[in-house]
Amino acid sequence: MSTTTTRPARQPVIKSFPTPSGPSRLASCRADFVAEETSHTGALASFLRPRTRPAVLVSAAGGVCRGSRKTGLLSLSLYAAIGVALLWAGDAEARYPTRARVERALSAIEKGPSKAGLVRAFGADVERVLREIVSRPSHAVLARVRALTVLRSFPSKRTRELLAKEIAATKGKRRGLPLIFLRQALTSYAVVAGKTAVSTIAPLLAHPSLDVRVDAGEALRLSGSPKARALIAKRAKSDPSATVRAELGRQLQLLDRAADQARRR
Repeated sequence: MSTTTTRPARQPVIKSFPTPSGPSRLASCRADFVAEETSHTGALASFLRPRTRPAVLVSAAGGVCRGSRKTGLLSLSLYAAIGVALLWAGDAEARYPTRARVERALSAIEKGPSKAGLVRAFGADVERVLREIVSRPSHAVLARVRALTVLRSFPSKRTRELLAKEIAATKGKRRGLPLIFLRQALTSYAVVAGKTAVSTIAPLLAHPSLDVRVDAGEALRLSGSPKARALIAKRAKSDPSATVRAELGRQLQLLDRAADQARRR
């Protein structure tokens, strides 16, 4: 009786490809066949580490790869649209000029922001917030001082009235924060009110504070009034402080230089 030998079925050949020991990368669907790798974190990890892991070739036409490029483009478009909407919403919120945001911008350690920087960051409505910071003082002293300074770049009727009110409220003070607010308001008011500011500023040439007298001289020059030179020159001769006389003399030089340049044009 003959004995029949049964050969074992042929097993598929699984080739081992050297790969980095890091996490597996996603298979590419651009080729006809792609390598499907078994992660080193799975059940076979004990003998796949550190350099090799089995891989088999599978058809790219079957499974999840079919049409994946089109689906991916649609997904990217959807995510892009959502991203743009979120960015727009975030930008709109960031540009809304709340008092807290404007005060933080004004209170920066470096030099205070300009009109262009504030409008670019918060929009045109920032002028209203600046007036609010001045009219309703808070603990943010630096922000209020810088608001008084930058308001000269917003020459509106409301700003002019606000600065005149600030001068009236602080001109009787001789020290402390009110004096600082007065000095900032003087020069800004001169720029905003122009020639009409002379009647408000001129009396402050006799203020008890040397700093206020100096700033009053500068404010008169900035007003552009034809009366400014005579008022400054008169005080420059009679002021008891040599420092004030020197500073007022410098304002006269600036006025004369500007007049000379105007004649040459």
